[in-house]
Amino acid sequence: MFETSAELFWKSMENLIEYKDFASLYLNPHLETELVKGKGRAWGGELYINKRKGWWTGWVSYTYTRSDIQVASTFPGESVNAGKWFPSGYNRPHQFNMVINRRFFRRGGISLVTTFSSGRPLTAIETGYVTDGVVVPVYSDRNRYRIGNYFRTDLSITIGKVFRKLDDNLVISLYNIGGRLNPYSVFYQRPDPSIFLPRPYQLSVIGAMIPSLTYNFTVK
Repeated sequence: MFETSAELFWKSMENLIEYKDFASLYLNPHLETELVKGKGRAWGGELYINKRKGWWTGWVSYTYTRSDIQVASTFPGESVNAGKWFPSGYNRPHQFNMVINRRFFRRGGISLVTTFSSGRPLTAIETGYVTDGVVVPVYSDRNRYRIGNYFRTDLSITIGKVFRKLDDNLVISLYNIGGRLNPYSVFYQRPDPSIFLPRPYQLSVIGAMIPSLTYNFTVK
């Protein structure tokens, strides 16, 4: 009827590739000169429970993970964040997933899927100054901040045996039923020449509920 598990893990990594601080990437024919190597570590745990039988089925999982990188060197410009550990791009500590299924007669049912995760790390502009009429932004340490959390709920309804003589079903789906504007990335720009410092803006790829209709059938 039920399946449960609890897991812990630890992993160390070597030769991870990172960009130097203030790497020059635009029209650079030798990008390899802007790369440095570091080491990484990742650890965490997961709790999981799954109901496998009955009219109501589904599973819930919660995962806590951390992933850090260190790039340290005795040569100037070869270290990142002064050789200190910093969050990697995959450092998203909290992840929660839940799936609920309700089975109906004639192979029909309803399914609800919810997912939540921490936002990924971000290197942000903290302040700036003007020199010779040019605005020079001052950035934070590598990946010091985070974009907003990700949260989404999907709903689907399956109607089995639409036509009596066919092996078929009809699926009605609603993606992101809350219409949440989940952040994909954050970018900076000056909204007006009179404003000194660039301001952050959130980019969301899909910020609305998306319905879909799918008809499946099998020819015997």
